[in-house]
Amino acid sequence: MKIRFATDHDGTAVAALIDRVLQEYGDRACLEPDGSEGDVLQIRSAYFDKGGAFWVLESEKSDEIIGSNAIKPSKSGAKIAELKRMYLAQSSRGSGAAKLLLDAALSWAAEKNFNSIELWTDSRFQRGHRFYEKQGFERTGNIREMNDSFQSYSEFHFSREL
Repeated sequence: MKIRFATDHDGTAVAALIDRVLQEYGDRACLEPDGSEGDVLQIRSAYFDKGGAFWVLESEKSDEIIGSNAIKPSKSGAKIAELKRMYLAQSSRGSGAAKLLLDAALSWAAEKNFNSIELWTDSRFQRGHRFYEKQGFERTGNIREMNDSFQSYSEFHFSREL
């Protein structure tokens, strides 16, 4: 596996990865360049230009994008980073790939002097919830209802000090 910073050219592949993961939960494919996935099609302006970063994880065999995550300053406060777009192809789960992606984001956030990191994750992603908890994140108890194109029912909030 090879991790690297994403570019705008990776956007379509990242959006396809997200769609594949969401289809595992019964969601229809919903690439929406002008909607909820617009940020992954404009990675530079949505992340890097706003003080954040975006990574992709490629398969060693094919350069296929098998994982992604991003981080940017949170709207909830200074020195808080928000982890976003953490997705991993089903075939790569349990391989250490998620930890590789998360470690890149945590290291980057610490280097940028963020004090903590937070994330929102779909209530259906139970395996992901266990992963975050093993990595030191705590569920805050905050829940937000979603009425997006992905048909998410709600999202749970997690936080971790750096």
